[in-house]
Amino acid sequence: MKIAVVTPKSITGERGGAENLYEGLVQALRTAGHEATQIDVIVDESSFDGILEAYCRCYYLNLSSYDLVISTKAPTFMVRHKNHISYLLHTIRVFYDMFELEYDSSDEEKQKQRKLIHTFDRYGLDPKRVKKHYVNGSPVYKRMEEVDDFWKQVSFEVLHHPPKVDTFKEPKKGQCIFFPTRLHHWKRPDLIINAMNYVKHDVDLIISGHGEDENRYRDLAKGDQRIKFIGWIDDNTLIDLYSKAIVVPFVPINEDFGLITIEAFSSRKPVITCFDSGEPANIVKDGINGFVVEPDPRIIAEKINYLIENPDEASRMGEQGYLSVQDITWSNTVTRLLDGIDIEPATLQRSINVLITDMQPIEPATGGGRLRLKGLYTNLGKDINAVYIGSYDWPGEKRREIVIKDYLKEIDIPLSNDHFWLNDRLNLLLPDKTIIDSIFPLLAETSPDFVNRVREEAERSDVIVFSHPWVFPAVKATVNLKDKIVIYDSHNFEASLREQLLGNSPFANCIVALVRFVEMELCEASDLILACSEEDKRKFVTQNHIHPDKIEVVPNGVDTKSIRPSDQTEKTKNKEKFGILYPAVIFIGSDYQPNVEGGQFIIDTLADKCPEVSFLIVGGVGDRLKSNKNNVRIFGKVTDEEKTQLLSAADIAVNPMFKGSGTNIKMFDFLAAGLPTISTPVGARGIVNNGSFVVTEVSNFPGVINRLLENQTFYETMSKNSRLLCEMYYDWSNISEKLGECIATLYANKVRNL
Repeated sequence: MKIAVVTPKSITGERGGAENLYEGLVQALRTAGHEATQIDVIVDESSFDGILEAYCRCYYLNLSSYDLVISTKAPTFMVRHKNHISYLLHTIRVFYDMFELEYDSSDEEKQKQRKLIHTFDRYGLDPKRVKKHYVNGSPVYKRMEEVDDFWKQVSFEVLHHPPKVDTFKEPKKGQCIFFPTRLHHWKRPDLIINAMNYVKHDVDLIISGHGEDENRYRDLAKGDQRIKFIGWIDDNTLIDLYSKAIVVPFVPINEDFGLITIEAFSSRKPVITCFDSGEPANIVKDGINGFVVEPDPRIIAEKINYLIENPDEASRMGEQGYLSVQDITWSNTVTRLLDGIDIEPATLQRSINVLITDMQPIEPATGGGRLRLKGLYTNLGKDINAVYIGSYDWPGEKRREIVIKDYLKEIDIPLSNDHFWLNDRLNLLLPDKTIIDSIFPLLAETSPDFVNRVREEAERSDVIVFSHPWVFPAVKATVNLKDKIVIYDSHNFEASLREQLLGNSPFANCIVALVRFVEMELCEASDLILACSEEDKRKFVTQNHIHPDKIEVVPNGVDTKSIRPSDQTEKTKNKEKFGILYPAVIFIGSDYQPNVEGGQFIIDTLADKCPEVSFLIVGGVGDRLKSNKNNVRIFGKVTDEEKTQLLSAADIAVNPMFKGSGTNIKMFDFLAAGLPTISTPVGARGIVNNGSFVVTEVSNFPGVINRLLENQTFYETMSKNSRLLCEMYYDWSNISEKLGECIATLYANKVRNL
């Protein structure tokens, strides 16, 4: 079967027994012949909003391609699947048995939060949604029953699992007291540290692990040279310390399961736990394989002294502990989990989950890159669910989620302040150049919110589209791309473009080398490369040695329904609105150096050559330009509606581009609006031209402008042909639909070959 094991992943990166279960269970399912995948869901329990967001993430997971789903800790049981098994490690305990300990019970807001979480949990774990309920220890469901009788109707089965590690050593002569733990007050390290005040022997207490309360416990242990804090340790060190231990104390409050107990017994070592420690008190048999005592440091010390002074008794208890856990194996765990489950067959037809990612937002769709993102991915088809995750290359924005169209959701997550600070420092080496995109592979980990969200979505996606190569290294570092369809949507041939944009300084050369390496790696990892033009495709073939069959030319386009030619009445109305008295020539561009150079040419040269013409410079490029010319109007950034009105008010469009790669989306806006368009060869690259626009050097622009204004027949012919060209070749709706069909074919072939 194809099985998804859904697991929460803490934003702090902490690891413990739960993480051992996840990895061990997935491996055991694979050993049993199943195709098992661990699906991580980021969970931030530092705020209530973070908790609610995690519940929503789990609920909206699309796991329809799996035959069976196994949920684990809260809130993963919110998943929706007709074949759902819950292996519950625990709910969010701060809203259950730890509520009175952590919060003021008179706090009405906390009471409301608690009530809401209980409501969600009842829904998520309702027997109508879950075929079978397992818990790793009886305290898990008993603490739920104590707060709500609803849980008494649910048939929970206790299922103990083994440690991930299975290579425990033969026991050695006891040399220390080994206390592996998370240094958190729920684990009560203070009981053991204080017990050392009453341990009469010169025996070390070795404490491994970290935690929120670590400083407190280090302070508590000061003055006792026998107490050693050694932090996180690897599996080999863990196994070695277990083998050398005299005893393993484990004294948490109402623990769910307590894998440490199983690990100690597997190492043939006795365990000391407390009556109120939860499942460990059920596993440890007092006087047989360890001791179950009151949570009192003096009593705990008494038992430690006893085992130090009676090594034969310690050995006997350890052996009894070992015998008691022989049935706790991964094979038995998997058999129990899947036994008797009536699996309903997976739906044959399902949606394909597609992640598109880049480091810019889509909306508002200003600039070529954003327009391509919006146009290319809004009409992939009803069987494709597309999620776009982007960011902002400027500070001060907030996280947002918007629905662009029925099957395209946009999520934008700001880069961190550290990211911008480091980028600004590096940018001093290349002043007046934009490098935040091309050096993103170096700084990605400084923006964990963005990177982790991309990785999370990538894990559960069938197809990953990298729009630009910048985010690829961060995803590749943690996500197994062999199970995914990888598509590189190349807006440009980036290595060549960066050489043009950044210059030839030593640092610029370093960035170009990085870009070349990252783009090459992405090309090699991709199942499909989208090139904007035949020219770019040739560069990928000749310079990156990519087989041409792997590359599809998917041109830029335009929404021909939104941008249409204007009749004379509408044109006159919009001219009046913007106070345009003369024939108008429009240029549109984002804040991008080649656009700035084109705009500067209009101001410095073209405006003087055509004094009877008004030049309209529209878009972010205007933020970088200034003009004192009477016939130059700089509008800057405008809304989509204003852009459409300005296109309507214009008579001619120009595109004086001197450098760049890919195709210029602004050209399609001009052509769709029925504007006779004049472009340099660079600005027209990759666009079919059947007499629909004029391609010439900038020195000829004034003459062509005058000819268009003087020759009505020439003007009308160019206007008609430009619109027809867009309708035939460059309508975003058609381009997007064809790409969707291509993705569906790639996915079907991959599934067929599994």
